Amino acid sequence: MINKNNFLFLFVFLFFSAPFINGQMHYLDDYEGIPIVAVYTNVDARDMSSLNFQRLRELGAVGISTRIHDNNEYNLIINNGLRVIPINIWGTGLPSQELVSYYSDAMYTKWEAEGHMGDTLHKGVVELKYTDEIGELFYDANDNCRGIATKNSTPGKLIFGPAYAQHIKYQVMKIDSAGYVPYTTTFRLKIKKINPSLDVDLDAHVCTIRVVASNPKVPTITYKDIQTRTLTVRDFIEGTPTGWDNWRKKIFEYNLKELENKIEESLRGIYPGQVDDPNKFDSMWMQFFVDWTGLDNVKLYVDYVEVKDGKGEEIKNQTTVKEQVAGLVTMYNNPTNVLGWMGLNEPGSIDNFEPIRIVDSLIQAASGGILRYYATFTSGWKGLVGYNQPDEIPSNGYALTSLEFIRRAQLNYISYNLYNYDFPYIPDPKWPTYYKDNIDDYIVRNLKPLLANNIPFAYSTQSGKFYIRDTNCVNQFPNFHNPSSAQMMYHINLGLLFGMKELTMDPFFTLMSTECPDSIYREGLVDAKTNTLTSLGITWKEKVAPRLSGLMGKTLKRIIPIKQFNNLNLIQAPTVNFSFVNKVGAINYDNTISYFLDLGFFRDSVLADRYYSLAINRHYSTLNEIQYTFQNPNSFYKNYRLKNLIDSTSTDINLTSNFEYSTTIEKGDAHFIRLTPAVKYGGSVLGDETILAVTTLTEEDLVVKNGATLTINARYDAYKSITVKSGGKINCGTNSNSMIVFHGDAKLIMEGNAELSGTPAQKLVIDFLATDYGRTIYVKHNASAKIHNCIIKNAYAGVSIDNDKSKLTDKK
Repeated sequence: MINKNNFLFLFVFLFFSAPFINGQMHYLDDYEGIPIVAVYTNVDARDMSSLNFQRLRELGAVGISTRIHDNNEYNLIINNGLRVIPINIWGTGLPSQELVSYYSDAMYTKWEAEGHMGDTLHKGVVELKYTDEIGELFYDANDNCRGIATKNSTPGKLIFGPAYAQHIKYQVMKIDSAGYVPYTTTFRLKIKKINPSLDVDLDAHVCTIRVVASNPKVPTITYKDIQTRTLTVRDFIEGTPTGWDNWRKKIFEYNLKELENKIEESLRGIYPGQVDDPNKFDSMWMQFFVDWTGLDNVKLYVDYVEVKDGKGEEIKNQTTVKEQVAGLVTMYNNPTNVLGWMGLNEPGSIDNFEPIRIVDSLIQAASGGILRYYATFTSGWKGLVGYNQPDEIPSNGYALTSLEFIRRAQLNYISYNLYNYDFPYIPDPKWPTYYKDNIDDYIVRNLKPLLANNIPFAYSTQSGKFYIRDTNCVNQFPNFHNPSSAQMMYHINLGLLFGMKELTMDPFFTLMSTECPDSIYREGLVDAKTNTLTSLGITWKEKVAPRLSGLMGKTLKRIIPIKQFNNLNLIQAPTVNFSFVNKVGAINYDNTISYFLDLGFFRDSVLADRYYSLAINRHYSTLNEIQYTFQNPNSFYKNYRLKNLIDSTSTDINLTSNFEYSTTIEKGDAHFIRLTPAVKYGGSVLGDETILAVTTLTEEDLVVKNGATLTINARYDAYKSITVKSGGKINCGTNSNSMIVFHGDAKLIMEGNAELSGTPAQKLVIDFLATDYGRTIYVKHNASAKIHNCIIKNAYAGVSIDNDKSKLTDKK
C-alpha cells in the first residue's frame, strides 16, 4: 500500500517555484556545441550505404535512432562514426528485443482519491477531485493510507475527474490483431456504520461507480457510461473477510472501441472540428465517478482508482519482466556508443507515463546510472490534457501535457516535437490568422513552461514531409506540407531562443513507399537512393550544421535564456528597454505591411558581464533589415565590443549615449550578438574609460583609440596585449594600487604620439612579472610616443623603441 503522507505539501509549497529537473542526457556534457540527432531515419542501418552515413555526418548528426537487428548492424553504425538510440519498435524478428517499446506502450495509473496533496512536483497536476460539501480527507492508521470519505448524508458526486485522454488502441505495440487496449479499472472502497447499534438494510444502495466519457464541448456537459455499477451494503460486507470496515476492490474490464478516436486523428494533423453533438464522445475526457446516495448511518471511504492493462500490470509488478527489459538494455549499454534507449514516440496518455518511468529506471540500472530513456514528446492540440480542439479552452480546468509527462515519468530530459506551420491544418475561413496564432500559443503553453521549470530539452524540427498511405495508397496525412527553408530555419531558431540543448531532424531521408512504389513515403534532407541533398538539405548543410557546431552553438550551449519578447511588430518601433537593447525597429518600412520579430536575451552561466541577444525574423514577416538602439547595460563600463556570434564579425561601440545599429536579416533567420566590456574581453576604447576596480583583460587584445583616455585607478591584469593608437592615452588615477600587470606573451604597444603617463605623486606601474624575451613596452617605427612618470618592472626590456623620436621622462 502506498503511503500518502501529506508532509510534502508544505515542502512543495515552499519550493514549487524552484527548478525541479536536474541534469541532462550524459552525452550533452561531452559535446561543445548543440548536437544533432537523426530521429527516425526510416531506413535501417543495415540498408544504408556508406554515402548515406557520410551525408548524416556531413549534416551534423552525432547519432541516429534506429532499430537494431543484430550486433553486425550495431557495429555498422559505430564504425561509421555515429552513436545510436535503439528503438526496436516495428519488429526485429526477435520479440525479446522489443521489450523496451512493448512495455512503454503500456497503461498504468493509480488515481488517489484525495489527489496529490499539493505534490505536483513529482505527481503532476492532473488528479481526481472531490466535492467538499459531501466529502473530506481521511487517514486510516491501520492501513496507513489516505483518501476521501463522506461527511454527511447529502447525496451527490463524491469523486470525479480527472478528465484526461486515454488510448482506444495501442500506439504501436498491440497485443492482438484488433489493437484495442483492454482496460482493467479498480475502485478501492469500504463502508463503516456510523452508529453500530442501528441496523442498515443490506440491499440499500450505497454508491454508483462509473467509468465515463465526457463531452465538454456542448453548452451542458454530457456523459457516456462506459462501465457502471451500483453497489449495495451487501456488496461491501460480504466477502473475505466479511463484515463492515473492510476494503473492497470493485473491478471493471472493458475497451473504448465505441468512442471516436480523436487521439489518432490529432497525430495525423486532422482538425476534427467541434464535438458539438451531445451524443458524440471521444476518449479525450475520460473520468471516474463515485456517486454517493446519501445512505443514513453509513460512511463511504474511497482510497483510489487504478487503471491498467495487462502490460502495465506486468511491468509494474513482475520481477521477471523487469529483468528481461534490463537484460535487453545490457546488450547495448556502452555510453561511448549509445545515447539512450527510445521506447515510444510521443506517448499520448498519462496512462503511458508510469510504465515509461519504470522502463527508464531499468535502463539506468542496466547502464550503471548513465543511460536514460530517450523520451520524445508532443503537446498535440495546444498541449492541454483532455483538450483536442484548437479553438476551445474548456472552463473546467486543464493541464500542460509536457509538464505532466516530465513530472510523472521523472525524466531529466525530454525531446520535444512541435511544428509551427499548419499543424493541425486549419482552413483560412475557419481561422485566418492561424499561421501566427499557433506559434504564439505553443510558445506560451510549451516552450515557456519548459524554460520556467528548468527542463533541458531537445527540439525536433520538421525537416520534410510525412506520408502515411492506406491499402489503396491514399495519403492519410493530407494536411502536412514540406516546409520552406524560411519555415524550417524559423522553427530551429525559435527552439534556440528558449534554450534547446539538442536538435533532432525528422525526417532525414526522402523515400519511396514500399507498398505503393509510385508514391512518396517521406520527403527529407537527403534522397536515400541518389544520396543528393534536397533544397532543405542544402540549407541544413550551409546554415544549420555549421552554426550549431560552431561559435553560435558553443555559446548557446552554456548560456541561459532569461527574457523573451515574442511577435514584436517593428513598425511600432517597440521599446524593449531590457539589457543592452533599448528599441528595435524596421528600416525603410511600409506602413501597410507587417514586420514581426522574436527577441530573446541570455545570461552567461559563469560571467555576469557578457550580454547576449537573439533576434528571429518570423517566416511570414516581410522584414529584411532591423535597426537596434543599444543602451549601456552596466554603468561601470563605457566601451564595448559587439560580436556577431554567427559570422564572428565585430563592431566596437561607445555607450556613453545610446547607439543605433542596423543589420540585414532573412525570413526565418536569426541575428545572434554578444556585447562585452572592451576592457575585460577586448575591443576598442573609443571614449574615455576608467578601471575602477580590479579588472582582468582576456580573450582579445585591447586598443585605445585616438582621442580616448584609459585611466588606471586599480590593478589591471592583462592576459592580452594593449595597443595605444596615435592620439590615445593611458593615465594613472589616484589609487596607490594603480598598475597594469601583463601576463604571458601580452605586451604594451604604442603607435604615433600615444602617451603613457603617471604623475609625479602617483607613478603608473607597468609590471611584466618576468624578464622573458618579448616582455616589453614596444614603441613602433616612426612613433613619437611619450612615456613619463612610469615604473616598469620585471621586463625583458623596459622599452623597445624602433624610433628615437619617442620620449621618456622621469623613468625608472
